[in-house]
Amino acid sequence: MDYRESVSYMYSLGKFGSQPGLARVASLLSELGDPHLDLKVIHVAGTNGKGSTCCYIGEVLQEAGYRVGLYSSPHLQSIRERISINGDLIDRASFAEIVSEVKGIVDWQVQSGEEHATYFEILTAAMYRYFARAGVEFVVQETGLGGRFDATNVVPPPLVTVISNIDLDHTEVLGETVAEIAREKAGIIKEGSRAVVSESCPESLEVLVEVSHARGVALSVVRGEPAGDHKPRYWVCDLHQDGATFSYRGASWSLDGLHLSMEGRHQVENASLAVAALEQLCLNSGAELSAEHVRVGLKRARWPGRLEKMMDAPRVLMDGAHNPNGARVLAETLRQLYRGRRIHAVIGLLSDRDPDAMLQGMRPVLNGTVVATHTPVLRGLEVDSLVAAAKRNLSSQCEIVGREDVSEAVQLCLDRADPEDVVVIWGSLYLVGAARERWQLIE
Repeated sequence: MDYRESVSYMYSLGKFGSQPGLARVASLLSELGDPHLDLKVIHVAGTNGKGSTCCYIGEVLQEAGYRVGLYSSPHLQSIRERISINGDLIDRASFAEIVSEVKGIVDWQVQSGEEHATYFEILTAAMYRYFARAGVEFVVQETGLGGRFDATNVVPPPLVTVISNIDLDHTEVLGETVAEIAREKAGIIKEGSRAVVSESCPESLEVLVEVSHARGVALSVVRGEPAGDHKPRYWVCDLHQDGATFSYRGASWSLDGLHLSMEGRHQVENASLAVAALEQLCLNSGAELSAEHVRVGLKRARWPGRLEKMMDAPRVLMDGAHNPNGARVLAETLRQLYRGRRIHAVIGLLSDRDPDAMLQGMRPVLNGTVVATHTPVLRGLEVDSLVAAAKRNLSSQCEIVGREDVSEAVQLCLDRADPEDVVVIWGSLYLVGAARERWQLIE
């Protein structure tokens, strides 16, 4: 297969859906020589913030001179975004070669009566094969869905396990309560590792503490601005339209004046979680990191589609806030940084999302034109349904219109915005990926 054929093959695997269990990916990796077993892994799970946290960890390690493989999902424009080494996406030739190799094994397995591996399982196996061949020194990987039965959980105990905030999401798969979801995500905590988690609601934190204790895993809980001298902890010094400044105190690190280039208080939380994980990595693996490595790596880190700035006048931001908690965090960030400015929006969601909950989360800050559009995937919510939800929640404060085409929706919003206004393109990451094509193409 050439590159385009390999991409077409990968996308054709959607018909196999998402199926829990590690047997298929373990069998596939066994045929590949178990490339995952010798990799040094930092494993990241959570509801929101996984990608940004991985990005911060990877950038600091890269700044220290390490060769770092990063595995993330979903992608915005190119499937190659999911697999990168030191910021360089897997090249087309390598992608086609490894996918062809994995496909040959999968075809043979199916002929032998084994169950067909899924899209994510095949991509995960290809990733481990690529990173092992490339000789990466660390792999920073985020789970695709949940943790316990996620294909990435086939690895032996990671050097560090990281869990970001936990909230209700994918309840049809992970459970109907925060505690149930936390237990699924805690499945990546393994004996012989170290665990670092964000301070979450009491229900989820109780589960994470219980699981860590049962497995004999040292647990660090990263808290923001606590009373007393609990460590690790962080506090925000400044939030501004081009990033943030914060300080961190950990078990052995004391760092002031850390600068981020990504906007929002939630990014300080993600970055602090990353710093705590890196601190534990040094204790558990012998990795050598200096304060300057941390400082430079954090400032350099940028993660596409997370309050990503595309224009200045009007200020155009893209954010994949794809669940109610993400919408609330996005609204709070816009309120803090763009108070007094008119805020327009382009929104597109998947059909399994609750549009009313999403729009209620953003209601406090939207006061301009809201353009509902169709996220261009099979599961995209229809425009009429999204327009109706917007009218139920925003009609008293916004003009509501619908446009089927994403490009037309973005252009309409830009036409309605004055230079001093803000346009936020938000909702599904698939919407963000489609909208980004106006400014940047990868393929």
